[in-house]
Amino acid sequence: EDGTGRIQCLGGAVLHGALGIGGQLLPVKPGNAPSAEPIGVKTRIAGHRQDFTVLDMTQDRYFTVTAVLRAVTPRTYLYFEEGIEPPDVVDQFARRVEEVLDRVLPEMGVEWRPGIDGDSRLSILHARIPGVAGYFSATDSYPRAIRRTSNERLMLYINVGAVPSDSTGYYSVLAHELQHLVHWWADPDEETWVTEGLSEWMSDRLGYPQGVTAFQRRPEISLVN
Repeated sequence: EDGTGRIQCLGGAVLHGALGIGGQLLPVKPGNAPSAEPIGVKTRIAGHRQDFTVLDMTQDRYFTVTAVLRAVTPRTYLYFEEGIEPPDVVDQFARRVEEVLDRVLPEMGVEWRPGIDGDSRLSILHARIPGVAGYFSATDSYPRAIRRTSNERLMLYINVGAVPSDSTGYYSVLAHELQHLVHWWADPDEETWVTEGLSEWMSDRLGYPQGVTAFQRRPEISLVN
């Protein structure tokens, strides 16, 4: 990874970025990210198209996804890659996404905060993303002048090829990755096995125990290595 902050993912490797411009070591802490140029915060509307920089973990490379904003909720923007249709009843799907946020945030005890662009809504990109079910990247909390692959906003990524939207697996992954995001605000230096364990606990807490049952099938696999 080329100097982009910590990436937490489900269904793939956990990557840790450290090198910044000129190979300088950059601390990955929420309060240390330089401010971007001031941006007027305007709510994006459905139909808005946006290019996102996305990580392909199978090839260790980044690629561009053009996505369409399909729904706006009080706390989220739901983007779908061009050519991928959202659930038939998109309003109902959007409400269920909000319900996951309603349940995760009180459990974590962390106040919601805006992204580097000043917008408090979380962008969730639904796209074909090789190698993972979903991921969160702290890179997006930095301006592109520091981390060139930053999307400069609150952001989560969901691979709809692995977990179709509005499926049980989808909400499990959403809870998992949302825990990573809010945990990073509270403790960006947390041990990987701790935050991964808490993400699995969060999915289980919300009634989606896929990771827990996978461990029960293979208990000989270490949780800390």
